[in-house]
Amino acid sequence: MTVENEVSIEDEIRNAMKPQEEGDDLPEEVITEDVEEKPEVETEVTETPVVEKIDAPVALSGAIKAKWHELPEDVRAEWSKRENDIHQMMTRHDGELRLGREMKEVVSPYMAIIQAEGGTPAGAVRDLLNTAYVLRTGSPQQKAQLLRQVAEQYGVDLGQTQPQEQIHPVIAQMQQELQTLRQQANPEVIEKRLQEKMEYATIQSEVNAFAANPANKHFDQVKAFMAPLLASGQAKDIQEAYDMACYANPAIRSTLLAEQNAALEAKRKAELKAKKQASASVTGSPELTSPSTKAPQKSLEDDLRDQMREARGVIQ
Repeated sequence: MTVENEVSIEDEIRNAMKPQEEGDDLPEEVITEDVEEKPEVETEVTETPVVEKIDAPVALSGAIKAKWHELPEDVRAEWSKRENDIHQMMTRHDGELRLGREMKEVVSPYMAIIQAEGGTPAGAVRDLLNTAYVLRTGSPQQKAQLLRQVAEQYGVDLGQTQPQEQIHPVIAQMQQELQTLRQQANPEVIEKRLQEKMEYATIQSEVNAFAANPANKHFDQVKAFMAPLLASGQAKDIQEAYDMACYANPAIRSTLLAEQNAALEAKRKAELKAKKQASASVTGSPELTSPSTKAPQKSLEDDLRDQMREARGVIQ
């Protein structure tokens, strides 16, 4: 081998490190053949549609429900849609019905007043809502006019609605005690009280005497009913109040009537006995007057009739 042709190892390394120029042939091991690219075949992926589970209608019987999933899907879907449509149609007015029931419960306690005024529940609610609307949104003049109308309608004295001045309780008590002392020191008040005490003492004495009288033996039973009769003016005095109270008591009334009847019967017998004795004493005596002037003698029947008339008059 000649020297020119001899390449040192250092030169080979240097040449290997130099960048290759354009056109330089690549080593065989790195030369790639141009391969015609084949288009990729796209594999079509078909998605399995998710079938929504359709439950059997609740109204179906058990035997039909068992066969529900055997029906075609479109039949089940249509059937379920029809069931939902019917349910919505039937429950569409549930809210209105519930509102009506609630309003009826609210209005029922006041129906007598509404009907007495010739109104209706709807009209009453409308008037109340309109009043609330005006009081919330109306002008001051409209609010004042509405309040006057309501007060006049329900007989409210707006003068009494003015706020009262707050007085401390201690001051109020002192004012009350001062007013009481002034009244007690007033000569007219003192004279009036003395007069009332004297009248009370006189009345009490009269009542005690009346109660002690044996003829008024039912006083303790009827004294509670006598005071209202005297206070209301139905009885003019204590005796009349006693008689009225006794007559109003059924047990006492029957006792008094029995005593009156017994007294009348005793009186009738005494008078009849006296007349018999008088007629016996004049038997056989010469007549002092002529037959024309002699008073006619009454028979026993006439006497009895007269006694009965007198008894009826006393009882009445």
